[in-house]
Amino acid sequence: MIEKTVSKILRRRTLLAGLVLCSLMILSAAPKSFAESYASKNQAFATAKIVSAHTQFAFKLYQKLLEETPDKNLFISPTSISLALAMAYNGAGGETQKAMAQALDLDDLSREEINQESFALQQHLKSIDPKIELDIANSLWANSNRKTGGMFSSDFIQESRAYYDAEVRALDFNQPESLGTINDWITEKTKGKINHVLSDIRRNIFLLIDAVYFKGKWTRTFDKSLTKEGPFTLLDGREEKRPRMSQSGAYAYYRGNDFQAVRLPYGDKKVSMLIFLPDKQNGLTEFERNLTAENWEKWMRGFGFEDGDIVIPRFKMGYGDTLNKALEQLGMGVVFSNGADFQRMFLPRVKIEKVIHKAILEVDEEGTTAAAVTVIGGARASMASPYETKHFAMIMDHPFFCAIRDDTTGEILFMGSVLDPKGE
Repeated sequence: MIEKTVSKILRRRTLLAGLVLCSLMILSAAPKSFAESYASKNQAFATAKIVSAHTQFAFKLYQKLLEETPDKNLFISPTSISLALAMAYNGAGGETQKAMAQALDLDDLSREEINQESFALQQHLKSIDPKIELDIANSLWANSNRKTGGMFSSDFIQESRAYYDAEVRALDFNQPESLGTINDWITEKTKGKINHVLSDIRRNIFLLIDAVYFKGKWTRTFDKSLTKEGPFTLLDGREEKRPRMSQSGAYAYYRGNDFQAVRLPYGDKKVSMLIFLPDKQNGLTEFERNLTAENWEKWMRGFGFEDGDIVIPRFKMGYGDTLNKALEQLGMGVVFSNGADFQRMFLPRVKIEKVIHKAILEVDEEGTTAAAVTVIGGARASMASPYETKHFAMIMDHPFFCAIRDDTTGEILFMGSVLDPKGE
């Protein structure tokens, strides 16, 4: 019976998939000619280049952020961050454009290709699965104050609306109610999961925002009656009790040299959570060193279906910080300097002051809720292997890595390191 079940699953095997996030910018409705051509293309092919760039950038950025937060839960939305920065890239010129292209792994793509594939990816993700909520929203806000404000260029507005469906708003950032209006927009687009991202916008001359919201029910939910308190060993060796969910069955599974991994699909199996558990209780740091785009693609090809037992804690975590330091280390320092060239975007001359990212994740017996927001604030510038019949056991009782991935395109929606399931 089990062999028949596994055999049937094998014939239907799919890849893996993604989550939620938010970032500042402008959007509308893509050019009709492209929208029509997009509809007739194979989705994975239509987005292959931009997904590859997002993946390369995601792991480079993640390594830098790990250096900043080595002993805390880390959770980000590569999709949100990449889309927000892609919008900003539309306004860059000269050395600023070159630096951003290199850091974002967009060197081999024209501006038109970036825009078209970004549009195709967003359209695909928004309609990926009727059983999953996956919303992406973008907005662009200009400071209309006569003394400190400015305006977006018409070309930048047109591109942001056409390819990123961005809302465009003008507010006087010196008025107290403006801050509340923008924070309320973020809260609305993340279904109340992310609040109070911004505390002061008076120094900003513009804001670009991207928000992503994800809610997915497991294809096979966990039986709540099987959830029991169990030990979870933290990085410092302390053992804490955490609620642990249990399940048995046939899963997409991968056995690495020093870790094992399992895929848990949502809805119609078009989006999945991937969980990577190091063999050693304190092995997460060593595993994270091997988190590269090249290894990731190798691991994705190695999954095969096997019978097994899984035990996973209910967990939730959040992350919120500026990405400036990490982006500077990746070669984007010029965008934060007075020498930044964003004349295609905004008048007068501006630079990026901060890139803020905030993301949350909640996992329980029913499924997963995740959300992320990326805010770019601008200031005025001064002048797997073959199938084998065997049984695995995967008990997540120590720190592990997880990701939410779109199985069709390979886009990583969310990724994070779970050091403590209790979160903050």
